[in-house]
Amino acid sequence: MAGRTAEGRVAWAEDSYPDTPLTSPGSNAPVNNIILDCGGGVYAQYAHLRKGSAAVHVGDWVRAGQKLACTGNSGQSAMPHLHFTLMDSDYFSIPGRFRLEQNAGSHWELKDGAALSEGTSLRPAPTPVRPDGTGNGAIPWQKE
Repeated sequence: MAGRTAEGRVAWAEDSYPDTPLTSPGSNAPVNNIILDCGGGVYAQYAHLRKGSAAVHVGDWVRAGQKLACTGNSGQSAMPHLHFTLMDSDYFSIPGRFRLEQNAGSHWELKDGAALSEGTSLRPAPTPVRPDGTGNGAIPWQKE
């Protein structure tokens, strides 16, 4: 499954293109992708999606954690994967931070905004919650 982001409105959704054959990864085939307008001039693009897998349409309001589509191999792609980009209205990439856990063999390590190693297994980090049951998921709670 591809796409678990902040809230936003679907600005673009394309899922009509077939996956690229693994034998021709250098092709410049069109890509299936979804673009969310996250507000404030920030857009989130999810690319290389599987044909016919879009679960949202242009104009839909997307909640955080909602399924957008399935990861595929459309466009210029050597293997199925998700290409995620934060960008402005001129399609220039802008910096962003991820809160993820990286597989470290026998355990998972938090990678909060850190550089990630290529080809490693990742999963969303648990949402931080304070002992009183509150927490916004953005800043980890630490016992003082």
